[in-house]
Amino acid sequence: MVKEGILPWSVLRATQFHTLMEVFLRAFARLPRIAAVPFEWQFQPVDTRDVAARLVQITTGEPAGMLPDFGGPEIRTFKSLAESWLKALKLDKRLINLSLPLRFSRQFADGKLLCPDHKNGTITFEQYLVRRYGRYGR
Repeated sequence: MVKEGILPWSVLRATQFHTLMEVFLRAFARLPRIAAVPFEWQFQPVDTRDVAARLVQITTGEPAGMLPDFGGPEIRTFKSLAESWLKALKLDKRLINLSLPLRFSRQFADGKLLCPDHKNGTITFEQYLVRRYGRYGR
């Protein structure tokens, strides 16, 4: 619809925000004493501040159409993100693999939502966690 309009436009697609990773992690860690996550899922989380800075650049420039994807600085498995998150929050939960034999699950595991050639973000998930929860967690 945007492409077909008469107004000039720019579109920036970004990978998953750190805050979305936390939403996912909280959902997968609801059970007492365990956090069950699909270990093989891959993410390239990006900080909202990095994306916001890029959006400011875009909006102050000329419309550019479809822009290159904007990804976080590192590609991580969901297992490694969960380990970091549990540590930051000082949650004593056993991490177990959750196998989800669904099409969308396979897409996460196969890296279909990554943009490895566009690691534009500068703030890692660990840096986000430190800023949010402090160096040693809550």
